[in-house]
Amino acid sequence: DIVVSSNEAPDADGICLTVNAQAERCVAAVESNGAWTATFEDSFILPGENTIVARASDAAGNEGSATQTLTSDSSAPRIEISAIELRTEAGALLDTVSPVDGSAFSHTERIDVLVTVTQVVTNDRIQIEINGTPGAQIEPDDAATEIETLAFTDVSLIEGDNTILAYVIDNGTSSRGRGYSSTATTTLDNTAPTIEFSNLTDAQTLTTNDVSDVRPASGFQAAIGVTTNAEDGQVASLELTCTDHPANNTTIEATVTAGVATFIVTLPLTDSGCEFTADVSDRAGNAADSAVVTVPIDLEPPTIRFLDPVDQQALNFNEDESPVSGIQYSIDVRVIGGTGNLTVSDGNALSLNAAIPSTGTEVITFAQTTLPDGEVVLTATASDAAGNVATAQITISVNSTEVTWEFFDLQAPPAVNLFNQATDVSAVEGLQRDFKMIASTSLPGAQAYLCISTTETPDETNCTLIANYQDIETVTLGGQNATFSDVTLPEGEYQILSELVVESTRVVTAEINVLVDTTSPTLESWEIAEDENGDNLVNASESPTGQVTITVTFAGLGGSSLATIYRGASVVASGMTDESGAFTFTVTPGDGGFQYRAEIEDVNHNPLANPETFNFAVDTGAPVVLWV
Repeated sequence: DIVVSSNEAPDADGICLTVNAQAERCVAAVESNGAWTATFEDSFILPGENTIVARASDAAGNEGSATQTLTSDSSAPRIEISAIELRTEAGALLDTVSPVDGSAFSHTERIDVLVTVTQVVTNDRIQIEINGTPGAQIEPDDAATEIETLAFTDVSLIEGDNTILAYVIDNGTSSRGRGYSSTATTTLDNTAPTIEFSNLTDAQTLTTNDVSDVRPASGFQAAIGVTTNAEDGQVASLELTCTDHPANNTTIEATVTAGVATFIVTLPLTDSGCEFTADVSDRAGNAADSAVVTVPIDLEPPTIRFLDPVDQQALNFNEDESPVSGIQYSIDVRVIGGTGNLTVSDGNALSLNAAIPSTGTEVITFAQTTLPDGEVVLTATASDAAGNVATAQITISVNSTEVTWEFFDLQAPPAVNLFNQATDVSAVEGLQRDFKMIASTSLPGAQAYLCISTTETPDETNCTLIANYQDIETVTLGGQNATFSDVTLPEGEYQILSELVVESTRVVTAEINVLVDTTSPTLESWEIAEDENGDNLVNASESPTGQVTITVTFAGLGGSSLATIYRGASVVASGMTDESGAFTFTVTPGDGGFQYRAEIEDVNHNPLANPETFNFAVDTGAPVVLWV
């Protein structure tokens, strides 16, 4: 609050005040003992230097003013734990540690803590506090605006986490004053970490049971693991020295995560002895005792390969080696470098075993093995003298069901499949359409033939099972389906046969009956029974009532069909034609001119070829005769 007084009574504005560049405030003055006083509450003062101007005017208009300069300083001293120095007992500096949270170090001699202070008041003292216990006090030498670093020497820290705090002790008192540092947390750690191999045992042969090839494209690259209690993020190292293969000697690093470090190292497939040395240090710099193992290496498992069947092969009734139920098939596996037994399994009921010859190299045959239908995963397993285990795996599909071959979306005999103009897939002359075929199993490479029956002796034909069939198109299956595209069919009723040659001795057939009719019916004539003159004009003498009977005759219907007669968009008459193709209807249209149109399809749903209109007139009104 700022209080301003005047020796005369101010005018109606009272006393006015301006602080720095803020807006002027005016307050009514209160008289007391010949002085007029105004209080400006909650005036905003900035840190640093402030200019305050007060003014007032008396009733005569005379103005007086006063200016005051006010400096505001509310800044506390700045205190910072700036460094931890590691020294010898004699005081020689060994290392400096930044006291940030998470810092750690190892030391067994003298430890000093440096505190940097600014803006302390003369005679103030700085006190250090370690783990909540007050320690030494130091009085800075310089004035408040100076920066000074104070050294608290030979500070006692405990093994593990430590907190360090510094603060001001007010001059003239023994209580904490107006300045604190942030609390620094640091760790004194003089205990070395441990490290040991997780998948290596000294003097024990290293095989593929212990490590696997994690990057086969770049030699045998194994993952060698160590466990350690060094902190996450620390870097461990592995040194490899091999007796027989010095080209593999190397030193690599790996980061510790969750107590584990994994090194990806290229190993020789065989070696009489490779030495592995692992090292790590903790965050405080304590080095672990090295983990060292020396092992002979044998990473060459036996070789196993399925010769027959092979991966992704489809076995169906064509490959069946026996007439008994299911598929019987001989399995051939080549083994190189194995000992003991070779096993082949599908993971379910199928389990085969055979002794591996002493030569270690042999093709082993499991004759006429019954295989289950469906997708079968065959796994062959063998091991060598060192204990390396090798596996080979293939996936095959087995289907013991006889192959079927069918026309897709067409009816089998005795039904007759109608092909008319609506089924034509091409605008070229004649009817063209596609025939889609489907087999009961995938048969890539199989040949399929499309044939039509003929009364003549066919040319050389691939349709072998039934005489008098001529093949018209051939396709090779890529899987289970095939399409004969844009097949041109002659008019008439006959049979279409498709033969699927699964192998040279096995042929599967499919047959359909077809009727091909793409010929449209034609409109032959329009006749009006009452039109005696044949001029398409019906008068009163021909039909006094104006009623007319019209017969429209069509050709090529193939039987009775529904005819519809239109005048514009309106239906005039509708009905079935007789066996001769004629449709007769009676109308009374009234006097006037008329245009009729006929629509009809033949019995095979081919539309009318020439939908011509018929024009006629009716005039039954007598002329009016007048005397003039």
